[in-house]
Amino acid sequence: QKVFLLRGNHETRDVNGWEEHYGERSFIWQCRNRFGDDIGYRIWEACNQVFDRLPLVAVVDQDIFCVHGGIPRPISYTNPSSTTTRIQDILNVPRVAGINPPYEHEDDAYQQVASDCIWSDPASEHQEMNSVDPTTGYGESLRGGGAICFGNKAITDFLQEQGFSYIMRAHEAHAEGVAVSKGARVFTVFS
Repeated sequence: QKVFLLRGNHETRDVNGWEEHYGERSFIWQCRNRFGDDIGYRIWEACNQVFDRLPLVAVVDQDIFCVHGGIPRPISYTNPSSTTTRIQDILNVPRVAGINPPYEHEDDAYQQVASDCIWSDPASEHQEMNSVDPTTGYGESLRGGGAICFGNKAITDFLQEQGFSYIMRAHEAHAEGVAVSKGARVFTVFS
């Protein structure tokens, strides 16, 4: 009752099924190797159907925002008539979401919210100075593929909007296992 699993980018078919890139480390390869091609594929797909239902975020004590990647851009950036908060945007992501690749029922705006939650990273100081939009606090990620980075302004706006103090995330390996950034407001934990 005290452990909650959150969805990350490896809980998508595009990543855990990318055998050409990950080879023997890919989840699909592991399933096929252990159970044979047919049953292995069915087990892989059944697991992904569970992953499609994992929550994207959790909030601890109404103060700590927990997510695999980072904070999503507001829907209002793509739909100016939207007045929802980011938490409402996240809650509006379909309960069953493929994300990458999306199911047909996934709206582009909410697919972006989900993708931002699992793929984004805090902006480096170089990105903060050179590629982060000063009006939004977001920029293009070095990961490419439409991923974003979030800078100080995005963090400040998000934390103030929601009344949170910290962002706890994973998604990036650090030699010490933990990295603190953005004025000790973003903690990256990688085990």
